[in-house]
Amino acid sequence: MPRNVALTATEQSRLASRQHLAPYYLSYHKDTSIATATVANTPQGYSYAKLDVSGTSANLLTTRDGMAAKITDNFGTTLRGYYRVRPSAAASTYLNIEEIAPADPGFLASSFRTGAIGATDLITIIERYDLYAVKPHTVSGVINQDWDILVGTHNVTPEPILNIVVNGRWRDYVTMLDNDTDKAAISAIASVIKWPTSAGSTVTYAWTVPAAFTSVAGAGTATLTANAPPGDYIVYCQMVDSIGGTFNGSCWIRIHSPSDPPLKVNVTSDTSDMNNGKITVRAVKSVISAIPPGAKVAVWGPMTWGGLDVASARHGMVGYLYQQPFSHVPGFYETSADIYSMVGAALALCQLPANLQLHPP
Repeated sequence: MPRNVALTATEQSRLASRQHLAPYYLSYHKDTSIATATVANTPQGYSYAKLDVSGTSANLLTTRDGMAAKITDNFGTTLRGYYRVRPSAAASTYLNIEEIAPADPGFLASSFRTGAIGATDLITIIERYDLYAVKPHTVSGVINQDWDILVGTHNVTPEPILNIVVNGRWRDYVTMLDNDTDKAAISAIASVIKWPTSAGSTVTYAWTVPAAFTSVAGAGTATLTANAPPGDYIVYCQMVDSIGGTFNGSCWIRIHSPSDPPLKVNVTSDTSDMNNGKITVRAVKSVISAIPPGAKVAVWGPMTWGGLDVASARHGMVGYLYQQPFSHVPGFYETSADIYSMVGAALALCQLPANLQLHPP
């Protein structure tokens, strides 16, 4: 997406005024369970990337690459770990996850894990696309997360690049409504960048929208419009290029209301620039500890300058919660959590440790 770096005279005048110290909010994509299964056999061997399963729910076959597999004991109380779902994700008898060793806790700090994955453990597939989907598993700097993916014709006719903008914001959209009964008008626009190998191709679109959306229009075009009540949603767009093949995109839409407000946080550090970014926020433990490890989050707020808006200024950041070490302060616990932007997480592939440094809620 092209950047417009020119500031108008009005914007320069407003930026010269004192910034209004409005509150910062933090939103995160909650756990949305779409399928369950039971570990049929205790995994054997030093490493494995496929779990034998049984008792699968009907939606398991709709599991998508990059979703999170939360594995617990059969009562759902003891957490084994969070694991990334791999391509060709599932069938009625197996589930593909990231390559792990028997004692690997996935993206959970190992000190909080009390046992390895075993038979009768519960698998819950969560419709989240977290840091797992951005930071593949690496060993000695070598990425081997999807070693068995089929290259096919990608090196000859790669699929085009699909970008999605929601209400003028890149990919993900977070907002707050004045009333619980209000609805947000959603306009999602898909744009395609073709490789030279796809010159002259035709493109079709197919949007998948949540059942709660109303007045849906354009589901088979590049522009989707709808009205959305307060809630936490993922919207999918499948783009099919007549030469390059199929590309699946998605966007996160989080709509708050008075009965479902965002979390209030303090931003203590912001090192973001035009290329990547990292924000550190501080909050009371009881406020932020519910956020799952590696979750996609948005830090945002109604910032103004001199009481007036600057449209081209950044009003928030969508990224991934990386760590939240808790410290004891008289009367309560608080945390300083690092949040990496999407590009920041990608640039840190070889720098971040294998496990998130999290403490249990």
